[in-house]
Amino acid sequence: MMKESFAGLFFLIVIASCGQLPDGKVVVPEEQYILVPFRVGDKWGLADTLGNLKIQPQYDDPIDFFINSYTKESFYYFRKGGKAVLVNHNNEPYLAEFDSINVAERLVYKNSKVGTFSIDSPDHNSAEKKLKVSVTMERPVYEYREPVVSDEFLFDPLDNEPGEIKRRRQALEKFTNELCPEQRADISPYSITLYHNRLIFTENGKQGLANQWFGTVDGEKKLIKQIILPAEYDFIEEVSMNEYIIKKSGKFGIYSVYESLSLALEYEDIVCYKERGSTLLIKSNNRYAIYQSGKKFVTDFEFDNYQFADLKARDYGIVLSKGSKKGGVTSDGCLIPAEYDEVIFEQVGFKDKQGNMHSTPVLKLKRDGKTGAVEFREYCKFQLDVPLEYDDISVADEGFRYMTKMDNKFGLFSSRLNLNIKPVYRSIRLFKECHINNGLFLLFEAVNEQGKKIMVNSAGREYYSE
Repeated sequence: MMKESFAGLFFLIVIASCGQLPDGKVVVPEEQYILVPFRVGDKWGLADTLGNLKIQPQYDDPIDFFINSYTKESFYYFRKGGKAVLVNHNNEPYLAEFDSINVAERLVYKNSKVGTFSIDSPDHNSAEKKLKVSVTMERPVYEYREPVVSDEFLFDPLDNEPGEIKRRRQALEKFTNELCPEQRADISPYSITLYHNRLIFTENGKQGLANQWFGTVDGEKKLIKQIILPAEYDFIEEVSMNEYIIKKSGKFGIYSVYESLSLALEYEDIVCYKERGSTLLIKSNNRYAIYQSGKKFVTDFEFDNYQFADLKARDYGIVLSKGSKKGGVTSDGCLIPAEYDEVIFEQVGFKDKQGNMHSTPVLKLKRDGKTGAVEFREYCKFQLDVPLEYDDISVADEGFRYMTKMDNKFGLFSSRLNLNIKPVYRSIRLFKECHINNGLFLLFEAVNEQGKKIMVNSAGREYYSE
């Protein structure tokens, strides 16, 4: 039985006309040589990007296609009568003598045997600008073709520890291994900072900070401590390369190795919501302000309270309350104005073209029952990437655009990509992305209200008629 694989179709067999998403806007090209699958009733043909039918409907289902902007040719992979077929933009068939074909893996099948084929681009110096389809063997002769797996994709599934945590753990293990038991007891509990391998040590129940190394004293290996802060603090926590939150007698401050006290010990609390983050929340008189490294208060003490995002998205920001309204600050210090009913930091999963799962942070805003999304660009410039118009939003598969939801119907939106497909479909997913001369052409597969699978471009044009 032929097993068809559609991921990455044609990417390996033609110059890079269709591939990864570049920077810049999505376009709907008007070149006549670009044809897309078009549904009429229950059959599929081909139409130009403006919706003018060019090849009469005769196929059962589109599988994939690719466009070569150099030769101005395109090839289409359809199902017809239970068999996969390959045709060009003129509806001329290729490889029709075989029982079936698998373009994704460049395989042909005949009489239960398998062979290979290629679609080759012409030399740019050649007078003939035409793609050439060639079969490697006169006829298939092998019963099975083993997939090729490159060593560069092999990895140790157990080695998934975040780099910073791993470096800190290794530094602590190295330090601990060099301590004798008596020294270990003298300074426990202790920790090693990520930066500079400084020692946060304990003496008589209080914490101090020191540079540390091992040296020989009276012929014995000893821990040498160059004291930065004496052991007189209730609490010391590293927040950046040379800054530490300190607590003494119930008051909080910030100590900088090179600037002495960045903030005096006079505040009720200091909240570091991302490990070693440069943006902190400072509490005074039961109100919170946002502070960034370098003695800079970004806001006044104007917020009533704060709330961490859920555990998966905690590192991306924190929600701040101001009366009945919500705002926030991202881990990079970008401010969200306190004018929304809800501010939601989410870690959202999506699939790439190969079906592998990934995740990305999403910052959703809600007001008056409607949801939008925000992106920060150009040094924390606040900008709504998805307007406050939808019941909900998420990240669509492939990860470069938003899935919008309205009345249990779905669409796609991204202001960055000039993409706007109204939420009127039962489902929608990317079918193809192709580099065209002046940008990127995106084609989506959607299921409409009548349950029909149709094609839709980035501007919402449907390639379908009854």
